[in-house]
Amino acid sequence: MVVWAEAKNKTAGLNIQWRHENAEKTGFPDVTLDLVTMALLLHKTPLQASIGILQEIF
Repeated sequence: MVVWAEAKNKTAGLNIQWRHENAEKTGFPDVTLDLVTMALLLHKTPLQASIGILQEIF
């Protein structure tokens, strides 16, 4: 999915940095990111991991 997004990014001439990371521990300092997206993730993720992901985002 990241490869597809990067291809569209280049075609559109956008400057977007895509990352494929551990969603529970990204290592980014607070208030670093403007946007976080998830697609097809939480319905296949165990509850405890989902809670960790949401805590990392917020």
